[in-house]
Amino acid sequence: MTSNSFTQTCKGLLVPAVLALVMGGTAFALDKCDRGYGDVRALCLLALGLTVFVLQYWRIPATTTTNTDRHLLWLSVVVLVVLGATSMRQSLDDLPNRPRCDIGWTTTDAVHALVSDLENPYESKWIGKLGPEAKYWGYHYGPGTILSYLPAEALGPGGVKLLNLLYLGLTFYLIAALVRRAENRQAGSAAAVFAIMLACLPDPVWSETFRQGATDILPTMLILAGLLAIHDRHWFLAGALAGYSVSCKILPGFLFVVLLARWPPNLRILAGVLSGMLPLALAAVWDCGALVNNMILFHGTKPPDDTSLYAVFPSAVTRFFPLFQAAILAGFWIRNRRRQFDVPDLATQLFLLMVLIEVFYKEIHCNHLLWFFPLAAVLFARGWRRATQPTSDVQPSIRNGR
Repeated sequence: MTSNSFTQTCKGLLVPAVLALVMGGTAFALDKCDRGYGDVRALCLLALGLTVFVLQYWRIPATTTTNTDRHLLWLSVVVLVVLGATSMRQSLDDLPNRPRCDIGWTTTDAVHALVSDLENPYESKWIGKLGPEAKYWGYHYGPGTILSYLPAEALGPGGVKLLNLLYLGLTFYLIAALVRRAENRQAGSAAAVFAIMLACLPDPVWSETFRQGATDILPTMLILAGLLAIHDRHWFLAGALAGYSVSCKILPGFLFVVLLARWPPNLRILAGVLSGMLPLALAAVWDCGALVNNMILFHGTKPPDDTSLYAVFPSAVTRFFPLFQAAILAGFWIRNRRRQFDVPDLATQLFLLMVLIEVFYKEIHCNHLLWFFPLAAVLFARGWRRATQPTSDVQPSIRNGR
């Protein structure tokens, strides 16, 4: 390797090194600063959002590099091997055991109540027994989650976590597919492996999915699949995946639905969204009051905790946080309502919207981080490609009209 090519290779590896440092550094800070660090957690999310914004919207002077793709691919593989021997292995060792967090164990109990006892999980007085009011003691998440984890009943105490392994694997496939769509075959392989490495880097991806048994990887996977469907112009499927994500958990799927809403409406997307929300309709038919109490009112009325900015600012300020969220949501919809579908822009807008809504939410829990890291990995990898080769060498993203 000549001195000139070595210098170019180092230049080409500088951007991915910085992006890996941002991803790993924010993940480390979020993992270590939990209770009592609402300001730090909010700043970490804002740092991820700022990085994504810069990668997508700032004019980055692109430079041609030598052998960067090949070197980055192998470096990413080495990092994945190291992660596989450390944090991945430690989390996977806990795979057969019952979930530790309430999302995981209440999903296990809700599946058991439905399958074995034929009981409505939202009418239960034992699944989610938190607080003094019995009407909020049912299952607190969406019926789509129960349906997606039905096989857990036959898989033993760790059934939810075993299915998480499947959903995480599908998430990695979707990350690679989204990145490769805008690349040639060889370059796409390097970018895809780099993106998967970035998604594996944060420890919460493994600890929350397997040690804790949080189910948030499922709605995230559905959103990534929806973005891929938008890219491939499968409008009904994209809407159905977005709607089903809402059926699993209101956030982040609802934010995706808002960004898919166009004026005038795309009827195929609208029909898909309504189809994907069919589990909600069926649960409402069974007992609408119990569904609303446990899936909506429980989360709407529970007090904020010290993982959020509610513990940082006085109540005179935090009382306006819901108004800030509503204004942000309206602003993003107005900005996008008449735009053609452009997947990189849509993914960036979704990420920024999730960050801003979460920053002003009453809690920033570790399971929520599963919404951010997979999508950030896709956007970081695309940003790396944009910064390390001339724009003319990158295949243009497909712009999809209404």
